[in-house]
Amino acid sequence: MPDESVLVRRVLETGQERLLSVDDVSRVTLDELQPRLAEALVNNLVVTIKGGFWLRAKVDHSRLHARVWHGNGPQRTAQIAMAVSRTNYEGVPVLEVSLAGMHTTVGEPDMILEMSDLAECLAWCWLLRFAG
Repeated sequence: MPDESVLVRRVLETGQERLLSVDDVSRVTLDELQPRLAEALVNNLVVTIKGGFWLRAKVDHSRLHARVWHGNGPQRTAQIAMAVSRTNYEGVPVLEVSLAGMHTTVGEPDMILEMSDLAECLAWCWLLRFAG
């Protein structure tokens, strides 16, 4: 039986993998993201997220595909693409993250970490509230 409290995070460009625990994500964060993700999925809209982030998401073949970016509107100054599914890796869901569109500038050294954390939170939000 799959462990519902962990998922594998894989960076596509490097193949780096690590286990993520649901306990590492704040329930408050999940509660804040859930309606934004729902709105993006139901209405096929680009939605805003706290902190100046933007989100576009869709479900295709039982996988959540999302793109998160930071900047003025959909002008993607920095972006991260992700896909998450219950398709398992030894019984564990997999979050695939692509940093290919990540273009940070001087003064934004933590942008990759923030966006990666946001991708992880969105993955848990979808797995816990939409996919199951």
